[in-house]
Amino acid sequence: MFFSELKKYGKKQRAVFIKFDPALENNEESHQIIQKLNRFGSKWMGLTTEMHDTIQPRFNAVVYKEDFIEDEFNKKTRQALRKARNSHTIVKFGRDELLDDFAKIIQKTEDRKGISLRNREYFEKLVDTYQDDANITIVYLDLKALLDDAQKATEKAQTAWDTKETTNEKKIKQLENALSKAQKDLSDLSELVSKNGNLIPVSSALTVNFGTHTEHLYAGTDTAYQKYYTAYLAWFESIQYMFDRGAETVNMGGLENSLLETDGLLKFKKNFNPKIEEYVGEFDIPVNSFLYPIINKLYMMRKTRV
Repeated sequence: MFFSELKKYGKKQRAVFIKFDPALENNEESHQIIQKLNRFGSKWMGLTTEMHDTIQPRFNAVVYKEDFIEDEFNKKTRQALRKARNSHTIVKFGRDELLDDFAKIIQKTEDRKGISLRNREYFEKLVDTYQDDANITIVYLDLKALLDDAQKATEKAQTAWDTKETTNEKKIKQLENALSKAQKDLSDLSELVSKNGNLIPVSSALTVNFGTHTEHLYAGTDTAYQKYYTAYLAWFESIQYMFDRGAETVNMGGLENSLLETDGLLKFKKNFNPKIEEYVGEFDIPVNSFLYPIINKLYMMRKTRV
């Protein structure tokens, strides 16, 4: 009955076929469901191997609430979060009021990677559509506070250099290096404050919630500030925020099957203890049985070229 109504609707819209992607993990029980769906007239696309084979990825990194325990993260991740929190970061959650800053960070990510994601208008439409189920998380750096710290560090290093009484060459070199580093940090931060102001958005995330499940759709970071590890904090705070609001799982995004062992983004995501889940993939419901084989073949050829 459900499939029949879908086909009726498809015919009204002059669709050739309908594509759907159920949240079925690849296991024996799911393959029994696949057989039932095929009997109802759908066509399973199979266990595809490349990201471009399907609209939605078959492999995903999913964080479960019970596994999201900061004290159980690896040492590197805990240190990165501690560094970020100690770097005068400010975390904000919101929607419309954060759109401008979010779009700016995504633009920096696009420029860095040479890719095209989405523009501000798209993100605005997304949060307007999902309303309270959408959330933007942004990590800001208080550059003025960092500059004040750098000024104090420089004064301390200068005093240590001016009052040194040692003749030990190694110790003198250490004092010299400390002063040089402090002066460089002070110069760099002075320039950044002059250029960007006292507060600047540096890392972000956008999530959409559905029931007890959250999709982590977009994330971006300004790598000019990567030494402050704000990307770790943005991902952590975004995920924790959704768990605090009732989510039980957070999908951190799709993965390329062929890169499961080498993908750099996956290595980053593994810092938050996700489970790698494999789904069965997509199904088609032919609406126009005559045109479907022709259009589907052309559709697959076009995706392969892309």
